[in-house]
Amino acid sequence: MWTATGDDNIEAVKQHLAKGVDIDAKDEDGTAVLHVAAILDHDEIAEFLIQKGANVDAKGGDGGTALHKAACLGRSRVAKLLIENGAYIEVRNNQGATALDGLKVDWGTTQFIAQLLQIKADRKKVEVGRTEVAKLLG
Repeated sequence: MWTATGDDNIEAVKQHLAKGVDIDAKDEDGTAVLHVAAILDHDEIAEFLIQKGANVDAKGGDGGTALHKAACLGRSRVAKLLIENGAYIEVRNNQGATALDGLKVDWGTTQFIAQLLQIKADRKKVEVGRTEVAKLLG
């Protein structure tokens, strides 16, 4: 299901869930499928998972939630979905950081995170997205 989410293949995600895959299952790194949707800004899949009961506050191996990931990477559409569906904005990861703290991550660190996650990070998009997420977080 993680691959299907990574590929933005909502039909495959639906098939996995229909076969009984746990919507909140985590991979070996503690990453839930909703986290992947947040990281990659796959808002349609995120919305579907939330509608099907995914835990919006599920913590990953780093103690962060999907909202932490969405905020840090400027994924405002997913952040909005998470907040509208009850994500707790004050939850802290293993380093004691909230999603709001993720908005302050410098660009070099953001690029490093993107490389670790094997994703592209466009500085302008991340900065614009973070500004939008900041408004959502109040």
